[in-house]
Amino acid sequence: KSLIEFIPKELLTENDQHTAALNAIVGNFQPTDNLPVQPIKKSEWSVLQQPERLARRFEFNSFKVMKAFLDVLLRHQEKIHHHATVTIQHRLIDVEVYTHDIEEVTNRDKELAKFIDILYKDVQYYFLSKGDNNE
Repeated sequence: KSLIEFIPKELLTENDQHTAALNAIVGNFQPTDNLPVQPIKKSEWSVLQQPERLARRFEFNSFKVMKAFLDVLLRHQEKIHHHATVTIQHRLIDVEVYTHDIEEVTNRDKELAKFIDILYKDVQYYFLSKGDNNE
């Protein structure tokens, strides 16, 4: 018997994709081209200690893209009143995120890290789509 059979029917939708996704999650995998389950991607953020913090390095092909990334990141940090440590070396940016008051990683830090990941992809895509990614 599949684990899915133990879930009360009223909790399940009639959507076949949903059932296939649940089967994939609990191990009764039935391949289909349109599974709504995304593979788990390994985070590119590292957890450093003393103090506990998230860290990631971002590399840029052009100054223009790096500047756009920094501009949006700095404005966003001001808006949410939560700031990362940002170190710039040529076209490399190192970012460290943690809650300074308690010297630990909190949900606010994780949310900021997600925002930074999305921002990085967005600025790369924006300049690439305009044919303006290199300087």
